[in-house]
Amino acid sequence: ALCLSVLDSLDDPFRYSELEAADIAADPARMMDEATALSMMGGERVVRLRGANANSKSYIE
Repeated sequence: ALCLSVLDSLDDPFRYSELEAADIAADPARMMDEATALSMMGGERVVRLRGANANSKSYIE
């Protein structure tokens, strides 16, 4: 519901990205890359991180 409050649909790969905490652990720069990426057609983007825990905090900062 939170993601849909920003986007009309989660089907747009240029505006919505979903990452797993394991993906970030393997490639810490990927979170920053996704967070700073621009949408191809403009508009806001949503990056959703799944499976995060207290140990994931160091990858997000």
